[in-house]
Amino acid sequence: MSEELAREIALWFIIPATLGIAVLLVAPFVKLFGTLLGVPQRRRRKQLAGLERVRVAARGRDLEIDWMRFKELSDGELRAALGKHGWRYVGEELGRKQWLLRFTYAPADAVGSDAHLRLREELAGATLGVDGTYLLDTERYADLELPEIKQAVNSAGWLVAGLEDGGSRPRLRLTRQGTTVLRGPGISFVQGDSPARLRKVPAVVARAAEIQRERGFDPLSSAEWNRVRERHRFWEKRFNRQVLLATFYTIVGGVLLAAFFATRKAEWDEGSTYVILGIPVVLLLLAGLASYKATRIRRRRQADIGDFLAAYQELDQLARRG
Repeated sequence: MSEELAREIALWFIIPATLGIAVLLVAPFVKLFGTLLGVPQRRRRKQLAGLERVRVAARGRDLEIDWMRFKELSDGELRAALGKHGWRYVGEELGRKQWLLRFTYAPADAVGSDAHLRLREELAGATLGVDGTYLLDTERYADLELPEIKQAVNSAGWLVAGLEDGGSRPRLRLTRQGTTVLRGPGISFVQGDSPARLRKVPAVVARAAEIQRERGFDPLSSAEWNRVRERHRFWEKRFNRQVLLATFYTIVGGVLLAAFFATRKAEWDEGSTYVILGIPVVLLLLAGLASYKATRIRRRRQADIGDFLAAYQELDQLARRG
């Protein structure tokens, strides 16, 4: 086997292996600190499919959904999923083991339906999620133009924080004046029901009062949520920067290191070897430093807002258990 062929073979094996190592180094950060993927997302998809089966099997104009069967879906997601098929939310009943959401069938093209009235009703009952927004599915109001919907949104005291792909029409991400919003690439945050809806559960309200007495903060307070979202955004920006640096240094340093071993020549003097080898080594050391900084940033974020988020998740689970 010629020396040139051996080098090519080495490059084919070493470079993919190095890139794989780079992915392994960065993946734990993405998995641990990024948006939850994997099993929770599969559960959400499974529950959305189950909700669709319940909708298809519904008979008559009234439908009851036990929210406890769809714990991975937020109230807004559940109502939007049914709303785009003409099911309008009309009320709820909270029991010890059930949280019944009641809907009535009122498609937009039904005789006597009033899209403006239905839109006003939804906006009046809408609550901010933990990310500081409410998702409005405009397909439910297909007989209204988008400017009309936006005018109704503004009249109800809401602001349009952004647009999302919703199929034939965009969905509107709404918020309130003075609310800190967490939206955009690289943003990951706690998931769960809106604090306003949690306040409807007596056991949750009682536990929140205990937490406030014990720890000095109210996990259901709008002002506290604004502060926590702002601090999360502060730490997330710094964390993402270090992750990107660690990824860049690892990939570039790994590729250069692989190229060095694949192409080094016996006639290179010791000084040249050290210089050429030193560049990828320095890059890999910088990758380690960036990873260390990212870990420290996460720990500082946890010390800053971790107790608040843990208290909220406790309340969310308490509400879901009924």
